[in-house]
Amino acid sequence: GSCDEVSRVIHALRGKGMKKLVFDLRGNPGGYFNEAICMVNLFADNPGDTVVVSKTRRSMNVPAEAIVARRGPLADVPLVVLIDRGSASASEIFAGAMQVWKRAQLAGDTTFGKGIGQTSIKLYNFPPIDGEFPVLKITTFKFFVGGSQRGIDHDHPIIPDAVVVLTKVEVRKIMEDRSERDPNVFYVDLTLDAQLKEAVEMLGKALP
Repeated sequence: GSCDEVSRVIHALRGKGMKKLVFDLRGNPGGYFNEAICMVNLFADNPGDTVVVSKTRRSMNVPAEAIVARRGPLADVPLVVLIDRGSASASEIFAGAMQVWKRAQLAGDTTFGKGIGQTSIKLYNFPPIDGEFPVLKITTFKFFVGGSQRGIDHDHPIIPDAVVVLTKVEVRKIMEDRSERDPNVFYVDLTLDAQLKEAVEMLGKALP
């Protein structure tokens, strides 16, 4: 899953000398609930902490409470998480837990505010579409992050510690700059991306 992939990449970077990390969740609409819990556990530094509490309509494979079982393998990595209005659902579980626990600082813009999750049900009684059975998604739970009573919705999104709002023109310039570069060569232009620049500066103040 995506959690395993992220873990492999970060461990590879640590092998190359990485000391601190900016984790970019901008424009990330989320994903599977269990993947979000796995991601949180990678960076969790206090066993016994509550990752998320969910209130469900019915029991549909969604745990009522997820607890950190052990100190995560990346617990000692200084971390800043980038978020914006495109960060939702599972991304908010991760960013919210990191902020509530004071495990990481957040930079960027406020999140989308989607503190709910869906359960997907394949409709095998219906004819396949392009070789795949149609899927029905039902909203089945609402979550509260970091063991707090902090619910998330459109009126109560996650607010970063350092708010840096980009205009649509600035976002377009950043995307155009990325598309013109070799994807196999890592390069970041901090003069274009004020949110990333803020995150790097915040990380520079973090303990090594």
